Amino acid sequence: NKEMPLKLTAKELTTLFYSVYDFTKRLAEANHISVDDLKAPKRFKKNTVVDLQNYLKIQKDILERAA
Repeated sequence: NKEMPLKLTAKELTTLFYSVYDFTKRLAEANHISVDDLKAPKRFKKNTVVDLQNYLKIQKDILERAA
């Protein structure tokens, strides 16, 4: 694996995380999965990365169920 530096501003990271959150929410709704406890990300903070990991895990779980 080759590492590649990624330079994003805090605003760009927030936009990225919110986009992943929004897609996760819409994917869950389309698959009739409750998203009531899914929280939108705040401005970039330590927990935002944890939120991103959770969104991606939820997406993976939904896609595995649908497969």
